[in-house]
Amino acid sequence: MRILITGISGAIGSGLIKKLVSDQEIEELVGIDIKPRQTDNFIFYKLHIASNGLEHIVKKHSITTIIHLAWMVSQTHNELEEYRTDILGSTNILEAARKANVKHIIVASTGKVYGMHQLNDHIFDENDQLNGQNQLTYVQYKITLEELCEDFFSHNQDTTVTVLRPCTILGPNVNNPITRRMKKSHIVSLREYNPKRQFVDESDVVEVFYQATKAKIPGIFNISADGTVPQHELHKYLGKKHRPLPAGPTEKLLGFLWKVRLSEINPKALDYLKYPIIISNERFKKEFGYTPKYSTEETLRRFSNL
Repeated sequence: MRILITGISGAIGSGLIKKLVSDQEIEELVGIDIKPRQTDNFIFYKLHIASNGLEHIVKKHSITTIIHLAWMVSQTHNELEEYRTDILGSTNILEAARKANVKHIIVASTGKVYGMHQLNDHIFDENDQLNGQNQLTYVQYKITLEELCEDFFSHNQDTTVTVLRPCTILGPNVNNPITRRMKKSHIVSLREYNPKRQFVDESDVVEVFYQATKAKIPGIFNISADGTVPQHELHKYLGKKHRPLPAGPTEKLLGFLWKVRLSEINPKALDYLKYPIIISNERFKKEFGYTPKYSTEETLRRFSNL
């Protein structure tokens, strides 16, 4: 295998490269990111995924597998850059894969594509409808990514396409508004809402991506740990204080702060504190033969020790 990973400097990319460099079946590893990093055991290009140079790199290294991790995870006021990275970049990757006849594509989606809604009263499996179109741009663009992959596969059925949908990931290298908030002294909740929450350990997600790389199994797979924890009890597992806030005033204040660019939290993200998204992990357990090492409760406790 000759593998190219986009977003190599992120949490999952960094963990995955450590596993792949010691795999004797890997002939060559190529990483792409806009963040520079040390490259002792693989070839690195500092490159935006929407760059015209991507196709040349894929062809130059005769890439057989692309693992697409690059994404704007943090909520941003720069809508043009978000679109360029997430949509134009993903389109560019798929087009490069088509022209170079890449045999396997693995993409990172999210379990949030099912949507955060009041009527989420069941466990979502991969056959459920995606209902996140009117939510955070991050979620909307992940849905678009999956649509791009579906269209790609319909015209390139010799290429295996694997879509992985993790729930919220916690770990030492994960850095986004959720993890930054959870590292503070208080865990914030909305007083009127107490949704069940689901987390998966960073190391388990890395392992699933590694196994997906080796197994070349097509299809869509949720990635989640076993078990859930109510939002109002998160602080107990994290060893922190609990700060329940009134939903209405909090939403208004956050909306104002977001509008004047004094907050990194988009008010739409409050749906995450209101409504549950619990996703089934039965399909990937069955297909990959892997059960996450850490439950949701254990993932939270490990995160509390960071």
